Amino acid sequence: MIGMSQEEILIEELAASGIDEKHELFKQMASFKKHMLASRNGDRVKKYFYGISKWETFAKTYASMYLPANPVHVALYLSFLLDSGAFYGTISSCMYCIKLAHELYGHVDPKDNKFIKSLVETSKRIAKPPENR
Repeated sequence: MIGMSQEEILIEELAASGIDEKHELFKQMASFKKHMLASRNGDRVKKYFYGISKWETFAKTYASMYLPANPVHVALYLSFLLDSGAFYGTISSCMYCIKLAHELYGHVDPKDNKFIKSLVETSKRIAKPPENR
């Protein structure tokens, strides 16, 4: 799944289940994707797909595989965000985006990794929201 798009991941999952592009059920893929996304609030899906695309860009640039995410790579991404001045809300949102992507594609969510948990806690302590002027 190195550098694969979300559609390519879905096609791979379908193939693993015995459904290839010639199979009658393959025609359901577009509808299936739409229904999977409909399981979430539309505005949230837009917001989270933006977050997922940011993670995907980082992963493809530095780690090459974004789904399923390697927990150590996610931890390094969180560290990168903290170094970039991100605050807890951004880190929390980022983790929810990664969780959503894993849920939608049937992967195990990496959030229970000890490094990730530590960095989320760190973000609560050191990352500061923008100052009000």
